[in-house]
Amino acid sequence: MVFGGAGRVVWLGGIAVAPPVPVVAGLGLLGGLSLVSFHGVLQARGSEMLPEARSTGMAAFAFSLFVGQAIGAGLAGLVLPAVGYRGLLFAAAGGIGTLTLFAVRRGGG
Repeated sequence: MVFGGAGRVVWLGGIAVAPPVPVVAGLGLLGGLSLVSFHGVLQARGSEMLPEARSTGMAAFAFSLFVGQAIGAGLAGLVLPAVGYRGLLFAAAGGIGTLTLFAVRRGGG
């Protein structure tokens, strides 16, 4: 979770500063690896939410993930004209960093 969250923060922050294309490619690789790491831990935790009803726990995890993505995309569309892409990417990096610290402090890993 720590590597995944930190990688996501570096990826989003790095993309926000608009580096040269080869750097963006490297950041893309980091972004993919950190997404797998971050999401994998969250998904594993989702499967542990209700051990006696694992499918219900995974359904709740998937529902939360997709509803959160939809709300986030809608909010990003509203905020984008005011802050621009750079501001939006920096805000996303801050949000992921905050989520990671919260999850790690709660024992997420």
